[in-house]
Amino acid sequence: MTAGTGWSRRRFLHLAGAGAVAVGLGGCGASDGDDSATGQAGGTLRILANDGSTNDSLDPLRLERSFQILAAPLIYEALVDLDEQLLPQPRLAEKFETTDGGKTWTFTLRQGVTFHDGSPLTPADVVASISRALDPEAGSGNSLAGQLDKILLPAGIKAVDDRTVRFSLEQAYVFFPNAMATRFARIYKAGTTDFAKPVGTGPFTFVSLTPGREFVAQRNPNFWRNQVTLDRVVITNVADDSSRVSSLLAGDADLVFEISLAAAPDIKNSDGYTILEQANARWLAMGLDGTVAPFDKPDVVKAIKLALDRQQIIDNALGGYGTIGYDTPIAAQDKWFANLPQPTRDVAAAKQLLANAGYPDGLDLPAVVGLSDEPATMAFLQVAQQQLKEAGIRFEIKPESGATYWDNSWLKVASYSNTYLRRHPDEIMKLVFLSSGTWHQSKLKDAEIDQAINAAGQTTELDQQVAAYSQAQRLIAERDTTVVPAHFPGSPASARRSRV
Repeated sequence: MTAGTGWSRRRFLHLAGAGAVAVGLGGCGASDGDDSATGQAGGTLRILANDGSTNDSLDPLRLERSFQILAAPLIYEALVDLDEQLLPQPRLAEKFETTDGGKTWTFTLRQGVTFHDGSPLTPADVVASISRALDPEAGSGNSLAGQLDKILLPAGIKAVDDRTVRFSLEQAYVFFPNAMATRFARIYKAGTTDFAKPVGTGPFTFVSLTPGREFVAQRNPNFWRNQVTLDRVVITNVADDSSRVSSLLAGDADLVFEISLAAAPDIKNSDGYTILEQANARWLAMGLDGTVAPFDKPDVVKAIKLALDRQQIIDNALGGYGTIGYDTPIAAQDKWFANLPQPTRDVAAAKQLLANAGYPDGLDLPAVVGLSDEPATMAFLQVAQQQLKEAGIRFEIKPESGATYWDNSWLKVASYSNTYLRRHPDEIMKLVFLSSGTWHQSKLKDAEIDQAINAAGQTTELDQQVAAYSQAQRLIAERDTTVVPAHFPGSPASARRSRV
Protein backbone atom coordinates (compact mmCIF):
# COMPACT_ATOMS: atom_id res chain seq x y z
CA MET A 1 0.00 0.00 0.00
CA THR A 2 1.64 3.19 -1.16
CA ALA A 3 1.31 6.70 0.10
CA GLY A 4 -0.01 7.79 -3.27
CA THR A 5 -3.20 5.74 -3.03
CA GLY A 6 -6.25 8.00 -3.20
CA TRP A 7 -9.23 7.81 -0.86
CA SER A 8 -12.16 7.16 -3.17
CA ARG A 9 -14.87 4.52 -3.44
CA ARG A 10 -12.28 2.03 -4.66
CA ARG A 11 -10.02 2.81 -1.70
CA PHE A 12 -12.92 2.29 0.68
CA LEU A 13 -13.62 -1.11 -0.85
CA HIS A 14 -9.99 -2.13 -0.39
CA LEU A 15 -9.85 -1.04 3.22
CA ALA A 16 -13.24 -2.50 4.10
CA GLY A 17 -12.52 -5.77 2.36
CA ALA A 18 -8.99 -6.33 3.60
CA GLY A 19 -9.20 -4.85 7.05
CA ALA A 20 -12.79 -5.09 8.14
CA VAL A 21 -15.54 -6.39 5.89
CA ALA A 22 -16.20 -6.97 2.23
CA VAL A 23 -18.86 -4.68 0.84
CA GLY A 24 -20.44 -3.87 -2.50
CA LEU A 25 -20.49 -0.74 -4.60
CA GLY A 26 -23.62 0.55 -6.30
CA GLY A 27 -24.80 3.57 -8.19
CA CYS A 28 -25.21 6.96 -6.60
CA GLY A 29 -28.38 8.23 -8.18
CA ALA A 30 -29.15 10.41 -5.19
CA SER A 31 -25.61 11.52 -4.42
CA ASP A 32 -24.73 15.11 -5.27
CA GLY A 33 -21.64 15.78 -7.37
CA ASP A 34 -20.69 12.13 -7.85
CA ASP A 35 -17.64 12.36 -10.09
CA SER A 36 -15.71 9.46 -8.60
CA ALA A 37 -15.66 7.55 -11.88
CA THR A 38 -13.47 10.28 -13.38
CA GLY A 39 -11.33 10.70 -10.27
CA GLN A 40 -12.67 14.19 -9.52
CA ALA A 41 -13.58 15.19 -5.99
CA GLY A 42 -17.11 15.09 -4.67
CA GLY A 43 -20.04 12.94 -3.75
CA THR A 44 -21.46 11.08 -0.80
CA LEU A 45 -20.91 7.37 -0.30
CA ARG A 46 -24.07 5.83 1.16
CA ILE A 47 -23.60 2.54 2.98
CA LEU A 48 -26.20 0.25 4.52
CA ALA A 49 -25.20 -1.91 7.49
CA ASN A 50 -27.45 -4.30 9.38
CA ASP A 51 -26.25 -4.76 12.96
CA GLY A 52 -26.23 -1.32 14.55
CA SER A 53 -27.07 -1.15 18.24
CA THR A 54 -27.90 1.45 20.86
CA ASN A 55 -24.57 0.41 22.40
CA ASP A 56 -22.56 1.51 19.35
CA SER A 57 -19.35 3.32 20.23
CA LEU A 58 -16.32 4.57 18.30
CA ASP A 59 -13.92 3.69 21.08
CA PRO A 60 -11.27 1.66 19.19
CA LEU A 61 -11.42 -0.99 21.92
CA ARG A 62 -15.18 -1.45 21.64
CA LEU A 63 -15.53 -2.31 17.96
CA GLU A 64 -17.78 -5.35 18.13
CA ARG A 65 -20.24 -5.02 15.25
CA SER A 66 -19.93 -4.39 11.54
CA PHE A 67 -21.66 -1.02 11.81
CA GLN A 68 -18.81 0.16 14.06
CA ILE A 69 -16.11 -1.70 12.15
CA LEU A 70 -17.10 0.06 8.93
CA ALA A 71 -17.07 3.50 10.58
CA ALA A 72 -13.86 3.29 12.60
CA PRO A 73 -11.25 3.17 9.78
CA LEU A 74 -12.69 6.38 8.36
CA ILE A 75 -11.66 8.17 11.58
CA TYR A 76 -8.65 6.23 12.89
CA GLU A 77 -5.52 4.68 11.42
CA ALA A 78 -3.06 2.11 12.68
CA LEU A 79 0.71 2.04 12.44
CA VAL A 80 0.47 -0.74 9.87
CA ASP A 81 -1.92 -2.07 7.22
CA LEU A 82 -2.19 -5.66 6.01
CA ASP A 83 -2.22 -6.23 2.27
CA GLU A 84 -4.28 -8.91 0.53
CA GLN A 85 -1.61 -11.50 1.35
CA LEU A 86 -1.87 -10.48 5.05
CA LEU A 87 1.63 -9.00 4.93
CA PRO A 88 2.27 -5.81 6.98
CA GLN A 89 2.71 -2.56 5.05
CA PRO A 90 3.57 0.91 6.49
CA ARG A 91 0.74 3.33 7.28
CA LEU A 92 1.20 5.81 10.15
CA ALA A 93 4.59 4.22 10.60
CA GLU A 94 6.92 5.10 7.76
CA LYS A 95 8.95 2.00 8.51
CA PHE A 96 9.38 -0.71 11.14
CA GLU A 97 12.24 -3.09 11.81
CA THR A 98 13.80 -5.55 14.20
CA THR A 99 17.50 -6.21 14.61
CA ASP A 100 17.37 -9.05 17.11
CA GLY A 101 15.09 -11.65 15.56
CA GLY A 102 11.79 -10.13 16.65
CA LYS A 103 12.25 -9.31 20.33
CA THR A 104 12.72 -5.57 19.85
CA TRP A 105 10.78 -3.59 17.24
CA THR A 106 11.37 0.02 16.22
CA PHE A 107 8.65 2.01 14.43
CA THR A 108 9.39 5.35 12.78
CA LEU A 109 6.35 7.63 12.40
CA ARG A 110 5.60 9.52 9.21
CA GLN A 111 6.32 13.23 9.21
CA GLY A 112 3.51 15.72 8.76
CA VAL A 113 0.65 13.58 10.06
CA THR A 114 -1.89 15.54 12.11
CA PHE A 115 -5.00 14.71 14.05
CA HIS A 116 -8.34 16.17 13.00
CA ASP A 117 -7.94 18.95 15.57
CA GLY A 118 -4.65 20.03 13.96
CA SER A 119 -2.29 18.64 16.59
CA PRO A 120 0.64 16.52 15.34
CA LEU A 121 0.87 12.75 15.71
CA THR A 122 3.58 11.96 18.28
CA PRO A 123 5.14 8.84 19.80
CA ALA A 124 3.27 9.67 23.03
CA ASP A 125 -0.02 9.04 21.22
CA VAL A 126 1.22 5.63 20.10
CA VAL A 127 2.45 4.74 23.58
CA ALA A 128 -0.89 5.72 25.13
CA SER A 129 -3.07 3.97 22.53
CA ILE A 130 -1.21 0.65 22.54
CA SER A 131 -0.69 0.65 26.32
CA ARG A 132 -4.44 0.97 26.85
CA ALA A 133 -5.08 -1.81 24.33
CA LEU A 134 -2.93 -4.18 26.42
CA ASP A 135 -5.44 -3.93 29.28
CA PRO A 136 -7.94 -6.81 28.90
CA GLU A 137 -10.46 -4.83 30.94
CA ALA A 138 -10.33 -1.83 28.60
CA GLY A 139 -13.16 -2.09 26.09
CA SER A 140 -15.53 -4.96 25.43
CA GLY A 141 -14.36 -6.20 22.04
CA ASN A 142 -10.61 -5.82 22.49
CA SER A 143 -8.66 -8.92 21.43
CA LEU A 144 -5.20 -7.34 21.17
CA ALA A 145 -4.60 -7.82 24.90
CA GLY A 146 -5.01 -11.57 24.47
CA GLN A 147 -2.94 -11.70 21.31
CA LEU A 148 -0.03 -9.97 23.04
CA ASP A 149 -0.48 -11.60 26.44
CA LYS A 150 2.94 -12.45 27.94
CA ILE A 151 4.55 -10.89 24.85
CA LEU A 152 4.30 -7.13 25.44
CA LEU A 153 3.89 -5.16 28.66
CA PRO A 154 3.08 -1.42 28.83
CA ALA A 155 6.52 -0.84 30.36
CA GLY A 156 8.05 -2.19 27.16
CA ILE A 157 6.68 0.67 25.01
CA LYS A 158 8.97 3.69 24.88
CA ALA A 159 9.09 6.96 22.94
CA VAL A 160 12.72 7.20 21.78
CA ASP A 161 12.51 10.62 20.13
CA ASP A 162 9.94 12.79 18.37
CA ARG A 163 9.37 10.20 15.62
CA THR A 164 10.39 6.84 17.05
CA VAL A 165 8.64 4.27 19.24
CA ARG A 166 10.43 1.17 20.52
CA PHE A 167 8.60 -1.99 21.59
CA SER A 168 10.71 -4.26 23.79
CA LEU A 169 8.95 -7.63 23.94
CA GLU A 170 9.17 -10.31 26.59
CA GLN A 171 9.99 -12.86 23.89
CA ALA A 172 10.69 -12.93 20.17
CA TYR A 173 7.52 -12.46 18.13
CA VAL A 174 8.02 -12.15 14.39
CA PHE A 175 4.37 -11.30 13.72
CA PHE A 176 4.32 -8.23 15.95
CA PRO A 177 3.80 -5.83 12.99
CA ASN A 178 0.69 -7.82 12.07
CA ALA A 179 -0.66 -7.25 15.57
CA MET A 180 -0.17 -3.51 15.07
CA ALA A 181 -2.56 -3.69 12.10
CA THR A 182 -5.60 -5.01 13.98
CA ARG A 183 -8.62 -2.81 14.54
CA PHE A 184 -7.81 -2.59 18.24
CA ALA A 185 -4.37 -1.11 17.54
CA ARG A 186 -5.58 2.12 15.94
CA ILE A 187 -4.05 5.33 17.22
CA TYR A 188 -5.83 8.23 18.92
CA LYS A 189 -4.67 11.20 20.97
CA ALA A 190 -2.97 10.56 24.26
CA GLY A 191 -5.24 11.40 27.17
CA THR A 192 -8.49 10.62 25.33
CA THR A 193 -11.15 9.21 27.63
CA ASP A 194 -14.34 10.27 25.83
CA PHE A 195 -14.97 8.90 22.33
CA ALA A 196 -18.34 10.55 21.77
CA LYS A 197 -16.67 12.90 19.27
CA PRO A 198 -13.66 10.90 18.14
CA VAL A 199 -10.48 12.52 16.85
CA GLY A 200 -8.13 10.51 14.69
CA THR A 201 -5.76 10.97 11.76
CA GLY A 202 -7.94 9.23 9.17
CA PRO A 203 -9.28 10.42 5.80
CA PHE A 204 -12.61 11.56 7.25
CA THR A 205 -13.58 13.62 10.27
CA PHE A 206 -16.43 12.84 12.61
CA VAL A 207 -19.77 14.59 12.04
CA SER A 208 -22.31 12.57 14.01
CA LEU A 209 -23.23 9.18 15.43
CA THR A 210 -26.74 8.09 16.32
CA PRO A 211 -26.15 4.66 17.88
CA GLY A 212 -28.05 1.94 16.08
CA ARG A 213 -29.13 4.28 13.31
CA GLU A 214 -26.57 6.41 11.48
CA PHE A 215 -22.94 7.51 11.29
CA VAL A 216 -21.78 10.50 9.24
CA ALA A 217 -18.23 11.61 8.40
CA GLN A 218 -16.87 14.26 6.08
CA ARG A 219 -13.66 14.70 4.10
CA ASN A 220 -10.53 15.49 6.11
CA PRO A 221 -8.97 18.39 4.14
CA ASN A 222 -5.65 17.89 5.94
CA PHE A 223 -5.32 14.15 5.43
CA TRP A 224 -1.64 13.32 5.06
CA ARG A 225 -2.20 11.51 1.76
CA ASN A 226 -4.18 14.53 0.51
CA GLN A 227 -6.16 12.49 -2.04
CA VAL A 228 -9.62 12.05 -0.57
CA THR A 229 -12.08 12.23 -3.48
CA LEU A 230 -15.28 11.76 -1.47
CA ASP A 231 -17.03 14.60 0.36
CA ARG A 232 -18.98 12.51 2.87
CA VAL A 233 -19.68 8.98 3.99
CA VAL A 234 -23.02 8.05 5.55
CA ILE A 235 -23.55 4.62 7.14
CA THR A 236 -27.18 3.80 7.88
CA ASN A 237 -28.44 0.79 9.80
CA VAL A 238 -31.17 -1.21 8.03
CA ALA A 239 -31.73 -4.54 9.75
CA ASP A 240 -33.98 -6.15 7.16
CA ASP A 241 -32.12 -7.96 4.38
CA SER A 242 -34.75 -7.40 1.68
CA SER A 243 -35.01 -3.70 2.53
CA ARG A 244 -31.26 -3.25 2.04
CA VAL A 245 -31.42 -4.95 -1.34
CA SER A 246 -34.43 -2.88 -2.38
CA SER A 247 -32.64 0.33 -1.42
CA LEU A 248 -29.64 -0.64 -3.51
CA LEU A 249 -31.72 -1.56 -6.54
CA ALA A 250 -33.70 1.67 -6.21
CA GLY A 251 -30.49 3.72 -6.28
CA ASP A 252 -30.82 4.85 -2.68
CA ALA A 253 -27.59 3.20 -1.51
CA ASP A 254 -24.11 2.66 -2.90
CA LEU A 255 -22.71 -0.07 -0.66
CA VAL A 256 -24.77 -2.73 1.02
CA PHE A 257 -23.26 -4.86 3.74
CA GLU A 258 -24.28 -8.44 4.53
CA ILE A 259 -26.43 -9.52 1.61
CA SER A 260 -27.63 -13.11 1.68
CA LEU A 261 -25.33 -15.30 -0.37
CA ALA A 262 -28.34 -17.26 -1.56
CA ALA A 263 -29.74 -14.02 -3.04
CA ALA A 264 -26.45 -13.02 -4.65
CA PRO A 265 -27.04 -14.78 -8.01
CA ASP A 266 -30.32 -12.90 -8.55
CA ILE A 267 -28.61 -9.57 -7.88
CA LYS A 268 -25.69 -10.50 -10.10
CA ASN A 269 -28.10 -11.17 -12.94
CA SER A 270 -29.81 -7.79 -12.54
CA ASP A 271 -28.92 -5.35 -15.27
CA GLY A 272 -26.07 -3.04 -14.23
CA TYR A 273 -25.15 -4.88 -11.03
CA THR A 274 -22.43 -7.29 -10.07
CA ILE A 275 -21.19 -9.07 -6.95
CA LEU A 276 -17.99 -7.91 -5.31
CA GLU A 277 -16.22 -10.91 -3.85
CA GLN A 278 -13.16 -11.47 -1.72
CA ALA A 279 -12.49 -15.19 -1.81
CA ASN A 280 -12.52 -17.02 1.53
CA ALA A 281 -12.70 -13.74 3.43
CA ARG A 282 -14.96 -15.30 6.07
CA TRP A 283 -15.55 -18.66 7.66
CA LEU A 284 -18.57 -20.24 9.26
CA ALA A 285 -18.12 -21.50 12.81
CA MET A 286 -20.24 -23.52 15.20
CA GLY A 287 -18.79 -23.14 18.68
CA LEU A 288 -19.27 -26.10 21.01
CA ASP A 289 -18.16 -25.91 24.63
CA GLY A 290 -16.02 -29.02 25.05
CA THR A 291 -16.25 -28.89 28.83
CA VAL A 292 -20.01 -29.53 29.05
CA ALA A 293 -22.22 -32.46 28.02
CA PRO A 294 -22.62 -33.78 25.43
CA PHE A 295 -19.71 -31.98 23.76
CA ASP A 296 -17.28 -33.27 26.39
CA LYS A 297 -17.48 -36.63 24.61
CA PRO A 298 -15.13 -36.60 21.58
CA ASP A 299 -17.24 -39.16 19.73
CA VAL A 300 -20.25 -36.81 19.82
CA VAL A 301 -18.26 -33.99 18.28
CA LYS A 302 -16.81 -36.33 15.64
CA ALA A 303 -20.34 -37.54 14.85
CA ILE A 304 -21.52 -33.95 14.33
CA LYS A 305 -18.64 -33.29 11.94
CA LEU A 306 -19.25 -36.54 10.02
CA ALA A 307 -22.98 -35.86 9.67
CA LEU A 308 -22.41 -32.59 7.80
CA ASP A 309 -22.48 -32.48 4.00
CA ARG A 310 -20.21 -29.49 3.51
CA GLN A 311 -20.69 -29.12 -0.23
CA GLN A 312 -24.44 -29.09 0.28
CA ILE A 313 -23.99 -26.35 2.87
CA ILE A 314 -22.11 -24.30 0.28
CA ASP A 315 -24.72 -24.99 -2.41
CA ASN A 316 -27.86 -24.51 -0.33
CA ALA A 317 -26.86 -22.07 2.41
CA LEU A 318 -24.22 -20.01 0.63
CA GLY A 319 -25.69 -19.85 -2.85
CA GLY A 320 -22.79 -21.83 -4.29
CA TYR A 321 -20.22 -19.31 -3.06
CA GLY A 322 -17.47 -20.81 -0.93
CA THR A 323 -15.04 -23.64 -0.36
CA ILE A 324 -15.15 -26.64 1.97
CA GLY A 325 -13.92 -26.06 5.52
CA TYR A 326 -11.62 -28.48 7.35
CA ASP A 327 -12.64 -27.47 10.90
CA THR A 328 -9.82 -24.93 11.13
CA PRO A 329 -9.73 -21.24 10.15
CA ILE A 330 -7.30 -21.93 7.28
CA ALA A 331 -8.86 -22.39 3.83
CA ALA A 332 -7.50 -25.00 1.44
CA GLN A 333 -6.39 -22.26 -0.95
CA ASP A 334 -4.25 -20.55 1.71
CA LYS A 335 -0.46 -20.89 1.63
CA TRP A 336 -0.60 -21.98 5.28
CA PHE A 337 -2.96 -24.90 4.60
CA ALA A 338 -1.82 -28.23 6.02
CA ASN A 339 -3.15 -30.44 3.17
CA LEU A 340 -5.61 -32.13 5.49
CA PRO A 341 -7.85 -34.89 4.10
CA GLN A 342 -11.14 -33.47 2.87
CA PRO A 343 -14.02 -34.16 5.28
CA THR A 344 -16.72 -36.36 3.75
CA ARG A 345 -20.19 -37.13 5.02
CA ASP A 346 -20.75 -40.55 6.59
CA VAL A 347 -24.11 -40.83 8.37
CA ALA A 348 -23.63 -44.49 9.29
CA ALA A 349 -20.29 -43.77 10.92
CA ALA A 350 -21.82 -40.81 12.76
CA LYS A 351 -24.58 -43.03 14.18
CA GLN A 352 -22.02 -45.59 15.32
CA LEU A 353 -20.00 -42.92 17.09
CA LEU A 354 -23.15 -41.75 18.88
CA ALA A 355 -23.82 -45.32 19.98
CA ASN A 356 -20.25 -45.61 21.23
CA ALA A 357 -20.80 -42.44 23.24
CA GLY A 358 -23.93 -43.86 24.86
CA TYR A 359 -26.57 -42.46 22.51
CA PRO A 360 -27.78 -45.43 20.41
CA ASP A 361 -31.09 -43.66 19.76
CA GLY A 362 -29.56 -40.30 18.91
CA LEU A 363 -29.55 -37.24 21.11
CA ASP A 364 -30.93 -33.76 21.57
CA LEU A 365 -28.28 -31.05 21.64
CA PRO A 366 -28.63 -27.76 23.52
CA ALA A 367 -30.24 -25.08 21.36
CA VAL A 368 -27.76 -23.46 19.02
CA VAL A 369 -27.81 -19.66 19.31
CA GLY A 370 -27.28 -18.14 15.86
CA LEU A 371 -26.23 -14.58 15.08
CA SER A 372 -29.36 -13.47 13.25
CA ASP A 373 -27.66 -10.42 11.68
CA GLU A 374 -25.67 -12.79 9.48
CA PRO A 375 -27.75 -14.40 6.70
CA ALA A 376 -24.99 -16.93 6.05
CA THR A 377 -25.03 -18.12 9.66
CA MET A 378 -28.78 -18.59 9.80
CA ALA A 379 -28.90 -20.35 6.43
CA PHE A 380 -26.09 -22.68 7.54
CA LEU A 381 -27.89 -23.61 10.74
CA GLN A 382 -31.09 -24.45 8.86
CA VAL A 383 -29.24 -26.75 6.47
CA ALA A 384 -27.17 -28.30 9.27
CA GLN A 385 -30.30 -28.91 11.33
CA GLN A 386 -31.73 -31.15 8.61
CA GLN A 387 -28.43 -32.91 7.90
CA LEU A 388 -27.75 -33.75 11.54
CA LYS A 389 -31.32 -34.95 12.03
CA GLU A 390 -30.63 -37.74 9.53
CA ALA A 391 -27.91 -38.99 11.88
CA GLY A 392 -30.17 -38.77 14.93
CA ILE A 393 -28.72 -35.47 16.16
CA ARG A 394 -31.44 -32.94 16.93
CA PHE A 395 -31.22 -29.28 17.92
CA GLU A 396 -33.32 -26.15 17.92
CA ILE A 397 -32.12 -22.87 16.44
CA LYS A 398 -32.33 -19.78 18.62
CA PRO A 399 -31.77 -16.58 16.60
CA GLU A 400 -30.28 -13.62 18.45
CA SER A 401 -29.31 -10.20 17.11
CA GLY A 402 -25.83 -8.78 17.47
CA ALA A 403 -27.17 -6.19 19.90
CA THR A 404 -27.16 -8.91 22.58
CA TYR A 405 -25.48 -11.95 21.02
CA TRP A 406 -21.87 -10.92 21.65
CA ASP A 407 -22.50 -10.05 25.29
CA ASN A 408 -24.99 -12.76 26.28
CA SER A 409 -24.36 -15.88 24.19
CA TRP A 410 -21.03 -15.88 22.35
CA LEU A 411 -18.46 -17.87 24.37
CA LYS A 412 -21.05 -18.23 27.14
CA VAL A 413 -23.68 -20.79 26.05
CA ALA A 414 -22.96 -24.42 25.19
CA SER A 415 -23.45 -24.04 21.43
CA TYR A 416 -23.60 -21.00 19.16
CA SER A 417 -22.80 -19.98 15.62
CA ASN A 418 -21.43 -16.93 13.83
CA THR A 419 -18.84 -16.10 11.19
CA TYR A 420 -15.30 -14.79 11.54
CA LEU A 421 -13.19 -12.70 9.20
CA ARG A 422 -10.11 -14.21 7.59
CA ARG A 423 -7.03 -13.23 9.57
CA HIS A 424 -3.39 -14.13 9.65
CA PRO A 425 -3.14 -17.58 11.28
CA ASP A 426 -1.12 -16.18 14.17
CA GLU A 427 -3.93 -13.82 15.15
CA ILE A 428 -6.92 -16.10 14.69
CA MET A 429 -5.33 -19.24 16.12
CA LYS A 430 -4.21 -17.40 19.22
CA LEU A 431 -7.65 -15.89 19.68
CA VAL A 432 -9.82 -18.96 19.07
CA PHE A 433 -7.70 -22.07 19.62
CA LEU A 434 -4.98 -21.22 22.15
CA SER A 435 -5.85 -22.50 25.64
CA SER A 436 -5.59 -18.93 26.98
CA GLY A 437 -7.16 -17.36 23.88
CA THR A 438 -9.49 -14.40 24.36
CA TRP A 439 -12.06 -16.01 22.04
CA HIS A 440 -11.31 -19.64 22.98
CA GLN A 441 -14.47 -21.47 21.93
CA SER A 442 -13.93 -25.08 22.99
CA LYS A 443 -12.52 -24.14 26.41
CA LEU A 444 -10.33 -27.24 26.16
CA LYS A 445 -6.72 -27.08 27.32
CA ASP A 446 -4.26 -28.68 24.91
CA ALA A 447 -0.55 -28.08 25.44
CA GLU A 448 0.38 -29.54 22.04
CA ILE A 449 -1.91 -27.15 20.18
CA ASP A 450 -0.54 -24.26 22.23
CA GLN A 451 3.04 -25.25 21.50
CA ALA A 452 2.45 -25.50 17.75
CA ILE A 453 0.68 -22.12 17.54
CA ASN A 454 3.33 -20.32 19.60
CA ALA A 455 6.26 -21.93 17.76
CA ALA A 456 5.25 -20.30 14.46
CA GLY A 457 5.64 -16.80 15.89
CA GLN A 458 9.16 -17.43 17.14
CA THR A 459 10.89 -18.15 13.84
CA THR A 460 11.53 -16.02 10.78
CA GLU A 461 11.82 -19.08 8.53
CA LEU A 462 8.69 -19.49 6.41
CA ASP A 463 9.01 -23.26 6.07
CA GLN A 464 9.20 -23.58 9.86
CA GLN A 465 6.15 -21.33 10.26
CA VAL A 466 4.21 -23.44 7.76
CA ALA A 467 5.26 -26.64 9.55
CA ALA A 468 4.12 -25.29 12.93
CA TYR A 469 0.77 -24.08 11.59
CA SER A 470 0.29 -27.37 9.76
CA GLN A 471 0.77 -29.26 13.01
CA ALA A 472 -1.65 -26.91 14.76
CA GLN A 473 -4.28 -27.47 12.05
CA ARG A 474 -4.00 -31.25 12.27
CA LEU A 475 -4.42 -31.19 16.04
CA ILE A 476 -7.28 -28.67 15.93
CA ALA A 477 -9.21 -30.65 13.30
CA GLU A 478 -8.77 -33.83 15.32
CA ARG A 479 -9.25 -32.60 18.89
CA ASP A 480 -11.03 -29.24 19.02
CA THR A 481 -14.81 -29.01 19.20
CA THR A 482 -15.14 -26.03 16.84
CA VAL A 483 -16.90 -26.92 13.59
CA VAL A 484 -15.82 -25.01 10.46
CA PRO A 485 -17.88 -26.33 7.51
CA ALA A 486 -17.05 -23.66 4.92
CA HIS A 487 -15.15 -20.54 3.93
CA PHE A 488 -16.90 -18.00 1.74
CA PRO A 489 -16.54 -14.53 0.16
CA GLY A 490 -16.64 -11.71 2.68
CA SER A 491 -20.10 -10.23 3.02
CA PRO A 492 -20.73 -9.71 -0.69
CA ALA A 493 -23.04 -7.04 -1.95
CA SER A 494 -23.77 -5.67 -5.39
CA ALA A 495 -22.44 -2.93 -7.61
CA ARG A 496 -23.52 -0.73 -10.48
CA ARG A 497 -20.91 -1.44 -13.11
CA SER A 498 -21.18 2.12 -14.42
CA ARG A 499 -19.85 3.44 -11.09
CA VAL A 500 -17.09 0.97 -10.27
